[in-house]
Amino acid sequence: MRPLAIVTASLLTALTLVAACAHTGTRDYAASAPPDAVRHMPEPFPNAYIGMPYADWRAAHPNVAPPDADGFDFRIVISQPDPLPGVTEVTWYFDTDTPGQPLYEAIVDYGPNADRRAAAIAKLGPPNHGEEWMHQTSMGYPIKLWAFSTKVVIAAGMAGTEWDGEW
Repeated sequence: MRPLAIVTASLLTALTLVAACAHTGTRDYAASAPPDAVRHMPEPFPNAYIGMPYADWRAAHPNVAPPDADGFDFRIVISQPDPLPGVTEVTWYFDTDTPGQPLYEAIVDYGPNADRRAAAIAKLGPPNHGEEWMHQTSMGYPIKLWAFSTKVVIAAGMAGTEWDGEW
């Protein structure tokens, strides 16, 4: 092989390896989450789970717009439009007072996609807490879900968050 061909082949191999590492180097944070943190979600959101640290969420969602200014200093609010087919928007709440700034609430808005919302609710099974769903978790806090309007809300009663001690 001629020297230029060797250099070209080596460069192409190196670029291919770098591209492959960049692609496979992304990790699905939800796959490594405690099972309770994802099992009760109304949708299988990749790279998101209840209790996920804000820095990990941000690293997994670099193209999502910065936090919304909602006027509260106890939480970080991020609105993510069209995260999944059939989901119009998800609003993610991260606690600012708790170490790691964990994800403690997600509001999933289905907009006009009533069938998708109904399918998500059906996957939750029958409500077990009045008209809502409540689950004790191995993480030491309850998770509660409720539906209203075009939305399904999932919230954790984790220590230090706005839902601490509410249920």
